[in-house]
Amino acid sequence: MDKDGGNISPSDERQIESLYMREDFQNASYDNIPEIHNLLSVPLFYTKNLINSVDVDVIKRNGFNILVSTKGKVISSVIKSLLLDLGCEFRITEGDIVTEFKHGSYALGCRIDPNGEEMELYDENGRLVDKDCFPVLRGLICLKNAGTKEVVVPYTAPGAITTIAESMKGKVIRTKSNQHALMSEVLKRENRGANRILPLYCDAIALLVKILEVIAVEQKSLSEYIKSIPDFYIKEKVIECPWEDKGKVMRWLIQEESKGKNAVELFEGIKIRHENGWALILPDSEEAVCRIYSEGMSEEYAEELTRFYEEKIKWAREQ
Repeated sequence: MDKDGGNISPSDERQIESLYMREDFQNASYDNIPEIHNLLSVPLFYTKNLINSVDVDVIKRNGFNILVSTKGKVISSVIKSLLLDLGCEFRITEGDIVTEFKHGSYALGCRIDPNGEEMELYDENGRLVDKDCFPVLRGLICLKNAGTKEVVVPYTAPGAITTIAESMKGKVIRTKSNQHALMSEVLKRENRGANRILPLYCDAIALLVKILEVIAVEQKSLSEYIKSIPDFYIKEKVIECPWEDKGKVMRWLIQEESKGKNAVELFEGIKIRHENGWALILPDSEEAVCRIYSEGMSEEYAEELTRFYEEKIKWAREQ
């Protein structure tokens, strides 16, 4: 698993990077370097594994036409083979998704990065699915597929996923928002028998196939399926905060907010729950910034919370 995975902690990553930069390791001799084995059948086994994870017949009956934009040659080849096996028509391009939608009719479109990990999703009208909706959409699909009825989401995920889980008699597991914490928790559940949820967190192609299956089963367009997700309003803002000020700002916020009537959580950063929403102030571990995540009963209220805590952070820095 790569550096964003669940099997290597951030502290281990830093130690490895430090050893590499200092060249504090022994070089292997030529005789000790193993021979390279090219596993040419990996894409075939990967495709078959995905095919076996979905109801192929129900997808075939819908006769989807799919638009995919990717610059990854291997990814393009795998998707082509996969969609053929699923009975889908498709167009694979390196061009702009929005432009391509003007020249054809598609059930959905997606842009997948060359590593096959990240995806932008577009509905049948060529509208981009909001990135804040993605954790909720993925969570909904996980709840439908995981035998444990548990879904793992970052601490910053909107409350809509909790509403959905409760309606399905499921459970939400919230982790710290970094990728290592999220993937570690997902791996725990996968090892306990949760059914095929790991690929949905790190494999854009697997997520695409599962989206096709769920809209085929429910006989809905992608836009209709997304409309079934409860409304939520979440905002994110990045505020400049020098490294030397981060501790002072967080201490002041904890002291200040603990005096009031709002509930304060310190699971990650500081989260303040208001009557009609919440705000999370999270110091970034890699950049000289703080991030404000806010959710409210309306878009205006979420923006108001964001501005309110932005001003508090600025005031705390000046003290």
